[in-house]
Amino acid sequence: MDLLIADPFITPERIGPHLGPDWRILTPGTVTDPERVLAVVTESDGFAAAEAERFPNLRVVVTASTGTDYLDLPALTALGITVFNVPDYCTEEVSDHALAAGLGLLRNLPRYAEQHRDGAWDVSGSRELRRFSATTVAVIGLGRIGAATIRKFRALGMSVVAVSASGADPAPGQERAGAPVRTLAAALPAADLVVLAGAARPGLPPVLDADALALLAPHAAVVNVARAALADLDALCAALGSGALRAAWFDVWDAEPPRADDTRTRTPGLFFSPHVGWASREAEADLWRLAAAAVRVGAGEAHPFAPVAEPAAEPGQSTPS
Repeated sequence: MDLLIADPFITPERIGPHLGPDWRILTPGTVTDPERVLAVVTESDGFAAAEAERFPNLRVVVTASTGTDYLDLPALTALGITVFNVPDYCTEEVSDHALAAGLGLLRNLPRYAEQHRDGAWDVSGSRELRRFSATTVAVIGLGRIGAATIRKFRALGMSVVAVSASGADPAPGQERAGAPVRTLAAALPAADLVVLAGAARPGLPPVLDADALALLAPHAAVVNVARAALADLDALCAALGSGALRAAWFDVWDAEPPRADDTRTRTPGLFFSPHVGWASREAEADLWRLAAAAVRVGAGEAHPFAPVAEPAAEPGQSTPS
């Protein structure tokens, strides 16, 4: 059985140990018999239906990511192909990243570091910082990552409200991870920090468009650990430039890496990480284990997880029963 890896992020060394001995891993340039290809693993490069049609026996496409916005799901499923994502391998990491970035912005740490590198020792504005117990966080996204993010900010004593990334009005009394669900219009004016943690919304306008950004107080900050399309980047940079928004941290951008001529990336008060919110040793191990299991399930295997050898006992130790 042949597995095609269709994205340079994926390598045989990463996914291979989790596949059975009957699998052969190919790259696009090494496919000699398209009829043997049963599975494809891809990521941000996606995999179009036109490409899938080259492989008459293709059964499953797996995207090694939480989102499926890189794929044309209707077109692939119309070809009889099962599509899997890996939705929960990095819930802890992305919510940790949102927490770390949010806390840094709330305490103004990135700006202080930037000013110090420029030779400044500027404490102006510091009296405008808020005590965490007096801080309100709006988390946009009601999925796994949103819920984990809500729990972590609430654990620090902050007031947290949840907002649906779809823009749907909440049902009366609805909660997520202990936080009340509010409409965007109700949540934003009181927010000291907004965290974008929801799924992308293909075909829909950004949830943080110019009108939504105008609802925020000038001292507020925004963190995006989800998809760049959830925010109107031009409007956000304009708000930062005019002082209508204090700061923002983006782990995602609309073209990665950002183009050198993209002047938006040099907006004062805008800070970045290079789409690493998902990353940890544990998350990467889970990613390839779960992606390989999805391949094997899609190919019809009854036992999708490769056996893991027990570690050898240290001298004088017994292994647990």
